[in-house]
Amino acid sequence: MTMQVPASSSLTSREIIAIVIRAEKDNGPTVVDLATQIAKGARAGLKTADIDIRMGPEGFNSEALDEYLSSLRDYGYASKDSPLELEPKGDALLLSLITRAYSAKKQEVENWARVLGVPVTSLLRAR
Repeated sequence: MTMQVPASSSLTSREIIAIVIRAEKDNGPTVVDLATQIAKGARAGLKTADIDIRMGPEGFNSEALDEYLSSLRDYGYASKDSPLELEPKGDALLLSLITRAYSAKKQEVENWARVLGVPVTSLLRAR
């Protein structure tokens, strides 16, 4: 068993997931879609905190992502978890996470935005 402890300058798993969800939210992403994007970041050399991504029969998968999406739904931040349909307060929660991360870890947020092919401004803009 290995254990990863993110350095203080690294994004947390929640911050990474928030970035990936906001980058993909208009596409109605599934866990497989989001896991694929995190794998893309990992292949580009970005730190993925403790998000474990595995290849499954339908593509990449992640228990951490599955649990996170389920908790968004369970707490009323999303109306559906697959494909993900965020409620306005869910989008505001993710925006808040990204905004705080950007103020402390600007370069890492910018790196994720670049790899995901979205402008940082779209991650930091209320929708």
